[in-house]
Amino acid sequence: VGRIVFGLVCTVGSVWIYVGALRRLGLVRLDWSERRRNLASGHDENDETVAKGHQAMGDNDDVEGGSNLEGEEVESDGLSSSSRRSALCPKRQTLISFLKVASSILWPNSNVERGYLMALCATGGLAFCLNSRRWYAPVIFAFLAAHSSDREGNGAAVKKRMPPRHHPVGSVPGPNVIFLQHESLSGSVMLNTDHGVRAMPFFQTKMIHDPDMYVFEHVRAGSGNTVDALPSLMTGCLPSNNDGIKYVQASSEGRSIGYDFYKRGYRTASFSSRALDGGIKTGTWSRLFDLLTGAMERVADPLGEDWPMENAEGSDDRRTLGAFEDWLDEIGREGGDGGSSNATASAAAAGNAPFYAQFYNFNQHYPYMKDENKPDAFPNRYFDSLATTDEFLERLFGVLERTGKLNSTIVVGSGDHGDDPFKNSYVRLTALNSNVLHTASYIHCPRHLLADESVARTLRRNTQQLTDTLDLYPTIQSLVRGGKGGYNYLAENPEAARGCISGVDLSTVNVPGERVVVSYNLKSGIAAEATILHGANGVHGELHRKKLFALSTRRGAERDLSLYYRKVNSRIEELKQGPDDLYVLEFGNCTRDIDAKNLCMRTEVSEEDRAYFRDAIRWIKRDATFFGEGVRTCEPVEFFSGMIS
Repeated sequence: VGRIVFGLVCTVGSVWIYVGALRRLGLVRLDWSERRRNLASGHDENDETVAKGHQAMGDNDDVEGGSNLEGEEVESDGLSSSSRRSALCPKRQTLISFLKVASSILWPNSNVERGYLMALCATGGLAFCLNSRRWYAPVIFAFLAAHSSDREGNGAAVKKRMPPRHHPVGSVPGPNVIFLQHESLSGSVMLNTDHGVRAMPFFQTKMIHDPDMYVFEHVRAGSGNTVDALPSLMTGCLPSNNDGIKYVQASSEGRSIGYDFYKRGYRTASFSSRALDGGIKTGTWSRLFDLLTGAMERVADPLGEDWPMENAEGSDDRRTLGAFEDWLDEIGREGGDGGSSNATASAAAAGNAPFYAQFYNFNQHYPYMKDENKPDAFPNRYFDSLATTDEFLERLFGVLERTGKLNSTIVVGSGDHGDDPFKNSYVRLTALNSNVLHTASYIHCPRHLLADESVARTLRRNTQQLTDTLDLYPTIQSLVRGGKGGYNYLAENPEAARGCISGVDLSTVNVPGERVVVSYNLKSGIAAEATILHGANGVHGELHRKKLFALSTRRGAERDLSLYYRKVNSRIEELKQGPDDLYVLEFGNCTRDIDAKNLCMRTEVSEEDRAYFRDAIRWIKRDATFFGEGVRTCEPVEFFSGMIS
């Protein structure tokens, strides 16, 4: 019954969402009475409606739901909206034509608008079928993207937040910084499996032989859902309660690390291989849009650059490197020879200013990017996607060397979370396991940019300790200053102490063996599931959140564990996880086996496990360096305290 209700909701929701997008294009008219009058009078306005809809789009390119974003706008390239959309998204007309043909075949006596509605209802039914099997449905994202009137890129007019600079461009010296956010990069698959190692020869060579390369081998993510994980990676705060959610979203000048560099006078640019379409500008995902575009002077994505969509709603990560190199050349030309006039000197300062560039890389996202020009060398497409990431990194370092930027640039990369491509089901949105929680993080920092050798030694030691994706934010802030003095997240952001799970500066803090990483899907879990409960006084409804909690620890290879709780109103058979159960997840050697039946999970929590995790909770409650007061009393900590006491 629940799935039938969900199917109806999907169908209605699809019509509501997609017809809204089509109405903005002028392709759907819901005033049926007026339509009938026009047809009766022999005057059909359909063609005029389409033409007017395309003409109106020229004034309607602002971010949906983003009217509160204040700041500068990227100027239009001068093309009409309809011409620009045809140039940037040639697949739009193909899809529209397909729907028209399908409508005429399936419903020959219906007008075009009714045919669209029926096709959209069929899409909702497809969503129901896929989701009832817990399959991921990228067709829904692609459908919304193709019909959305929103476009972001170098050519389209779009609002984004550009706060005031605290320092003039180029006035504050510092190293260049590149921050790569790898969507769904699993550290256990990449570092522990034979195929993962073989897929990334360049990365492995840097990891083993380059003294300036630091690969953190035991990283845990705050959530398996990008809605939680990407904001925490880029702001340094994983909300532990509503105060944390308000903290991340409250700042009028933005919390993402890119804002900090812009205000320091850095040149800024963002390169996203995931299309910044309507699917990422509306609803739950809209909070990601500001992370990817806010305070960025240059934004490049598949829609703005006319890159083909090769990986569901994303292009190949490697395509972003051409735009990056062009941008480096562009800001380099602005520097000129320095000159003597004030205007020339200002331009020179802008051209010689340090830069901050961020990449949102999408190749590890389902269905996983595969280079079709390469032979089939791996048993799973995820390994093929790792091979493309290895080539991306090799080419990135090549660009930096070719442009003379390598010795003045810090490169930091991290997955927002991992993924498990081996379970024949898209698991990470409704469950956690070792491959999802274990992501990968790395830093390449030339030695002369560090304050002293102790910083290098601390970084190297921490590559073998338990680390958190939240550690990257304070570590970047510290490395910009060479690690001198470090960066204490809670001291620098005292208002975050009440509601943020935060990380530590890996360049100055020796991570202890007792460390615990807390994973909490608070924000994504608020998208609640409704259940109908039968009580003594009749049927009543109760709203509950999807809960995916974990406490991760590592006391050597033999104690590399997570205590994990799942509460979702359905069982996930592929992982043998029930709707309301407690588990122990195992990491390390266990994850080398990629067989779908290898779960790296214990369903029984032994007394030895309980004693071990009681120690972990005591460490959380007494530690003052790693956690603020809000974490010690947050829902996962209190829940686990009660369960294993």
